[in-house]
Amino acid sequence: MTTDGFDPWAALPDAPLPEIQEKRVRAGVAAQGFTAHLGAELTALGSGRCRIEIAARPELMQNHGVFHGGVIGYLIDNACACAAATLVPLGHGVMTADFGVSLLAAAAGGRLVADARVVKPGRRLTAVEARVHVLTDGGAPRLVATGRASIAVIEGRESPAAAATHSAAAGGEERSAG
Repeated sequence: MTTDGFDPWAALPDAPLPEIQEKRVRAGVAAQGFTAHLGAELTALGSGRCRIEIAARPELMQNHGVFHGGVIGYLIDNACACAAATLVPLGHGVMTADFGVSLLAAAAGGRLVADARVVKPGRRLTAVEARVHVLTDGGAPRLVATGRASIAVIEGRESPAAAATHSAAAGGEERSAG
């Protein structure tokens, strides 16, 4: 739990995340060029939950020496989408339909951490909330932004990278059975 009382891991009843779900979400994130460009890391996944982190670099800062708001917006968008993606069936994808960001404080520090949790899963739209904290050397996490997103569930349209993970798993099972 963070100093502001937000505990993304208490979002839903503690249900294990199936390995195939984790692999497909991680593969989808790894295939995003923008994620690689920012140097973002998906550091934790759970059923309906996600944590993404970004270390400070000069090119991610705005002219006052703090993280650019666009970086924070990316974190909220992607963490919310990943949290929702952990709950969708194989063969389905997710896409952000709407998201909002409230910047609460300047994000000066060494690392941004976004925690997202599903508030209400749905067949077509999933409601997700996120909080972004900045971590500094030796200091307590400081809340710098909150956000929320409506994530659309796209039936029958999974990202190619995510689809490849369960296609490979199915192929591996067929080979081992024969």
